[in-house]
Amino acid sequence: MLSVFLHIFAFDFGWVGITFPFFIPHKWQDMRTLFLFIAAGLCVWMPVLADENELPDSIITIEHTYQYCVSDPEKAQAIMDELMVRRQDKDWELDWCQADLYYNTGKYRLALFFFEKTAAYKAVNTVPSLYMGLLSTMMECYRMNNDLEKAMQTALSLMDIAKALDDDAETGRAYMFMGIITLRQKNALLAKHYFAQAETHLKASENSEYLYHFYLTVANLMDEKGDYILAADYLKKAREGLEAMEKNDAGLSLPEGQIAYEYGRLHALASDIFAKSGRKQEAAGAYEAFLASPYSADDRTRIHIVPYLLKSEKYDEALAISLRRVDQLRADTDTIGEDMAAALRYLIEAYQKTGQFSDALYYAQLGLSLHKAIRQKDRENTALELATLYQVQEKEELLLMREATIKRRSFLLLLSSLIALLAIAAVALVVRSIKRTEEKNRVMVSRIKELQSCKQKLDALEKQMPALAAFYPSDVSSGADASKNGFAELFALADQKIKEQKLYLKSDLTRDELALSLGIKKSDFSRAVNECAGFSFTDYINNLRLEEALRLLEKSDNLCIEAIAEDSGFGSARSFYRQFKSKYSMSPAEYRKWVK
Repeated sequence: MLSVFLHIFAFDFGWVGITFPFFIPHKWQDMRTLFLFIAAGLCVWMPVLADENELPDSIITIEHTYQYCVSDPEKAQAIMDELMVRRQDKDWELDWCQADLYYNTGKYRLALFFFEKTAAYKAVNTVPSLYMGLLSTMMECYRMNNDLEKAMQTALSLMDIAKALDDDAETGRAYMFMGIITLRQKNALLAKHYFAQAETHLKASENSEYLYHFYLTVANLMDEKGDYILAADYLKKAREGLEAMEKNDAGLSLPEGQIAYEYGRLHALASDIFAKSGRKQEAAGAYEAFLASPYSADDRTRIHIVPYLLKSEKYDEALAISLRRVDQLRADTDTIGEDMAAALRYLIEAYQKTGQFSDALYYAQLGLSLHKAIRQKDRENTALELATLYQVQEKEELLLMREATIKRRSFLLLLSSLIALLAIAAVALVVRSIKRTEEKNRVMVSRIKELQSCKQKLDALEKQMPALAAFYPSDVSSGADASKNGFAELFALADQKIKEQKLYLKSDLTRDELALSLGIKKSDFSRAVNECAGFSFTDYINNLRLEEALRLLEKSDNLCIEAIAEDSGFGSARSFYRQFKSKYSMSPAEYRKWVK
């Protein structure tokens, strides 16, 4: 975006700057010239600045990161940083690419941090082909970081997966790394066993590239150990593996010229090892083959033949190659590193052998200074790498905390939304229930009023019954009818007295007391109430009290529910509330509300 903006700005401002001066009067000629100069400069330099300050979008890819990771590590890291910001690729691909970038630039601690992070992704550890490739690189990274225990654990993990899949190539690589690790742990016998297992599996896999690198690696290890005869044997096997690679070059998709480069590398190592083991003729043959390879044409790789030249007493050639390499490293400003240290060692040895001790002393002093500088650089690089690792870990922790916070907030938001929905649903149900209750209460109050009206009419008719009876002759009744009429007359007499004297308003009124006051037998009174009223004496009295309560609720707004209960003859407000609710399906307060 910045690049586009700078280009547009340069174009627009340039045209304005070029055309505007022609409107400036000629008496200000100097100002017009200056303005034209500035505008022209902006037209030229703005696009240049844009190109220098921002990477083009076309190279912001993982593929270009790998392309530049060796030739231009800074550019590769800049691409990687932009990829991390854009997050257009999968997370595990970005982390793996970052790990490989750190690995190829020798920052093994940082590389391991991202390798371990990549290994935690399910998209990687559940796909055997991906996971084995990752573990294979992690093994080497742990070894380079001198963490042999984790390197061995990783090799064992790789071997378990490879064996489960019958993958001889990866099983062989796992055994090879286990052999390298045990050899560094001074267990030569176990290392020999692992190397034998690695060779067996790699041969079975028919992977010529893996087999070649295995033989070459073991040859170097035997050379470092001082077992030159065994190293020479492995070199011969490495040559056979390289010849197999050459036959299968099309299937391997190797870079152009890679096979020829590997031959030169192999010949340089072979000439040195054969010379150390006393096999001078084979060493000379390897040297001639080296000279015929493209490997010898480059000063950066020609230096590898110097160990053979020193052993063959070809000191002038060794000096010439080493001096050219030193000059080249100085020109490249790459003076603090193992390449410079190796070149200085060769110069010191060559000058000593030729008796040029002053030159040998000079380069020895340079070597000592270089050794100190390398140690200081290593310390600085280690400190810088650790600081970067700390920053990366801190950033990762912040990202994890941020993700956790976002997840927690999302969960709380979801929970709050759910609670809100439930609350709305509950409120809707409550409102619906209230409306239904209100409608029910309204209907109930209407029915109660109708019943009260009917009751009043019945009471009036009952009062008129004696007067009407005089105009109609009474029929002769017998048996049960006579008995029933007697109970009816008895109940009518009692009912009239109870209502007229409002005896039901006494909260302590009992059936026995009422029967005694009426001069009626208790048994006859109970039977009369049951047969004529249709329920027990207690229910009969409570119904009268409830009718009184209805009247009080309708007429008195100032009386509280407790007072109405007491005035209606109930012994307690709780009993009154229970009886009222049971009969009318609403509370006294609700009835008062709806009756008004």
